[in-house]
Amino acid sequence: MSSCQRGVKETCGELTWDTITHISKQEDFTIPGISYEISVVLPKDSLCPAFSAIRQQLLSRLFGTSIAWEPDSLELDLTNAHKCLAAYLKANQKALDEAAADHAPNGIDETQMATASLFWSNNIELKPVLTGDTLITFELNHYNYIGGAHGIYGTYFLTFNAQTGEQLHDKDIFAPGTEKALDDLLQTELMHYCEHNEEAVLSTNDFETQYLHTNDNFRLTPDSIYYTFNVYEIASYPVGSHTFGFSALEAKPYLNPKSIVYQYWKL
Repeated sequence: MSSCQRGVKETCGELTWDTITHISKQEDFTIPGISYEISVVLPKDSLCPAFSAIRQQLLSRLFGTSIAWEPDSLELDLTNAHKCLAAYLKANQKALDEAAADHAPNGIDETQMATASLFWSNNIELKPVLTGDTLITFELNHYNYIGGAHGIYGTYFLTFNAQTGEQLHDKDIFAPGTEKALDDLLQTELMHYCEHNEEAVLSTNDFETQYLHTNDNFRLTPDSIYYTFNVYEIASYPVGSHTFGFSALEAKPYLNPKSIVYQYWKL
């Protein structure tokens, strides 16, 4: 048996679900509620000719591709936000209830009781960080806690061609066969970071450098490209997430000259 309570706050161009709590009950035991805090900020359609197609991809990324969306419900906006969220909760309800059963009293020892008494949470924030005639980039932040010593967080950047609506990947930006050269640029940036890091004493030994590759999780600026590596991707949880990048001029020898990024950088 499950229940869902929600509080919603809406403003023009912005959608925020303050708290959506899914509570699973197993017989006489109620396990932690699943608290969702979701904030979505969308630019006006006029800023991006292909934004309708982009919204469909954002919806799938936010709520998962396992949901069978109706063609007319693929618009993430203020009019059908509740419908999208209801479908998302319904699709995930079985998994949440199964997790609740695993946390029933007969499956928890005394050392786990304190953790089980806390609310689980799923926080999602989506916002545009770059809007232009050629490119539009969204930053997706998430934090998920389902018990244990700590939650898991991550930051992802989704960049789209504003004219076609297609999402950009590394292969759309760089020429084939340049992967090793790009990895070397990231390795150089990592070593520079370790040598000049003022916030903490880190060395290259704190990173699993064999996993430092271009990973599609990039953010473009007018003169650079930055790659974000979330926790556990190239280092342990205490080391945290890190961002390394290189300039457009450094990237120029490896770019696909037909790429929209080549045009964006005006090279």
